[in-house]
Parts: sequence; C-alpha cells; structure tokens
Amino acid sequence: MAIEYAKRMDAFGISIIKELFKLAVDPEIISLAGGAPAPEVYPIDDFAKASAAAFEEHGSSIMAYDMTAGYPPLRDIIAKERMKAVGVETTVDNILITTGSQQGIDIAGKLFLDEGDVVVVESPTYLAALNTFSSYQANYAEVAMDEDGIIMEDLENILKTTPKVKLIYVNPDFQNPSGRTLSLDRRKRLVALAEEYNVPIVEDNPYIEKMIPVYKGRRDAMIDTMETEFPDNVSFTRPQGGFFSWVTVSENIDTVDLFKKALVEKVAFVPGATCFAKEGHDNHMRLSYSQMT
Repeated sequence: MAIEYAKRMDAFGISIIKELFKLAVDPEIISLAGGAPAPEVYPIDDFAKASAAAFEEHGSSIMAYDMTAGYPPLRDIIAKERMKAVGVETTVDNILITTGSQQGIDIAGKLFLDEGDVVVVESPTYLAALNTFSSYQANYAEVAMDEDGIIMEDLENILKTTPKVKLIYVNPDFQNPSGRTLSLDRRKRLVALAEEYNVPIVEDNPYIEKMIPVYKGRRDAMIDTMETEFPDNVSFTRPQGGFFSWVTVSENIDTVDLFKKALVEKVAFVPGATCFAKEGHDNHMRLSYSQMT
C-alpha cells in the first residue's frame, strides 16, 4: 500500500549525504564531521546530584505533567539571572523551556512561517535549521559573510527588496558551519535593521563561556595541522571558539566526491554543499574538532 505523506516531508527526503553518513558510524572512522560536545565535558556528577535532590524533595510529582512552557521556578531563574546576565530584562512569562535548540527553531517556524515566506539566513548556515524551515515550505534569502560575520549592506538590501521576509536566522557566536563570530558593531546594526523592517531575529547561540577553554587546544591542534599540511590553494577559517573550521578548496574539487574517497581512508567530514540554502557551493567542507582527543 502506498502511503501519501504531507508535502512538507519532502524537506526530509533521502539525500546522498544522509546515506553517506550511515557509513560514518564505524568506530574506526576518524570523524571530523560531528557537531556535538565532547562527551567528557558533560557534568554527569552534577546532573546526578540534582536529579537525586529533586526526587528527594518532590517525590513522584516530578514525573507528572507540568506546564507546557516549562517548570516555573526554572523559568524564573532564567529570566532573572541568565537573561539579565546577557543584558536582557524580561519576565518569566517570556521564557519557554524546550528540549533543545532544534525544538526552538521548529517552534519559530511554526509560529511565523506560511508557505512561500522568506527566511533570511547566513551563507553558509546550519543544515538542520534549513531542514526545519523547509518543512514549513519556506523560501530563503542568503546573506554573504566575511570574517566578521554577515555583511550588513547585503542584509539591508535584502530587507529593502525582498517581499514576505518573516524571520532572520543567525548563529552569531562561532557560527555553524563557518566558525566565524559576528562583530559587535554588526550585532548592533542587525538589531537596528530588524527593528526598522519589523522582522524578528531567531538567534541560535548554543555555546556557554565555560566550554571555550575545553576546545581551545583541539582547535589549535587542527589549525596548526591544516597550516602545515594543506596546500596553498586551500583556505580555512580560524574560529575564536566553538567546534568548527570552514574549508574552501579549489573550484574543480567536489567535496561530496572527496567525502567518498575520505571514507575509504576512514575519515569523515561534512561536505559544504549541505550548508547552503541554494544549490552549488560544492567546493567547501566543515571540519569539527570538538570530539578529537
């Protein structure tokens, strides 16, 4: 029996990248593809103590349904402490707890996007965000980047000339996949433009300050190796933090084909074409150092 799925599921269709990554789970593979934190940095002991304390204080009630917005005392702490620490004055009514940034992106798409609406994204941008917005049948306007992040003149031109812009999606700190950080002056201009054109900003900012020193040595080791071993016609970013470096190779090299050859040598990375809203851009790749020893 042929089952007909919703049209929005086309955004999650089988791709060569998904199929290739099934091969990258081999424990013998040296994976420069993962975008996850290093397992050894998770505060396991702290979580265990907090969980035990919660059960001791609240008993079985913590297993029951709660408000869909999240546990009120936690939301209150986030509003009064976490948000205030980053310069945002708000209240508990404006805080929603999600199961991760991906759910937050999905909620933003559900709230704002109708079929054919436009999301302004960095070029390149986070692949999973593209998948999510595409499921709401969004279109995209890509903003070019340099070493200081998205170029504000390009953004302003898009906002002036593009109808149906509903969201600006940005990843300003150690951007995924490029590793670039948006400069302070451009952050201020971004907010001013969003206010001028009445377009909400969805900021995806997953990196907390304590994590930066953990990855510094791994980043330095990767950058030092690339500077020594890569040919002169290959360029790459030197991130201030985060997990990734963005590599640009010769235009005659297709990094999807290179990925296949690398897997034979037991190495995996992310081909860059997956990180753009529009087709093309085959001569890039994202290298991650987060899980390297």
